[in-house]
Amino acid sequence: MPAARAAQEAAAERVGLAAAEHDAALHTVAVEAATLAAGELTEALNRALTVEAKILSLREALSAQANGLAAGEKISAALGQAKAGAGVPRNSDAGRRLLDLLAHDSAATL
Repeated sequence: MPAARAAQEAAAERVGLAAAEHDAALHTVAVEAATLAAGELTEALNRALTVEAKILSLREALSAQANGLAAGEKISAALGQAKAGAGVPRNSDAGRRLLDLLAHDSAATL
């Protein structure tokens, strides 16, 4: 019986090591997916900031005119409303869903 016990312990150790390797690989792929998505986020933020820069430029140009101050203030208000109205609900399932997909498809993305 000691030989069977030793074989069982060796097998359990191999399973544990395989599970750790699996988890490490899954984590690596998940970080790669998040890094790719973060690049998309940067692009989206830059597009939004480009639009904001144009609006701010117009506000500054109007504010520089003697009679453009009121229009500049209205642009500031519109910009504030746009920022206040932006937002999406948190998607708490996306991460779990990606981890489930990555278990079968290493090319899955967020």
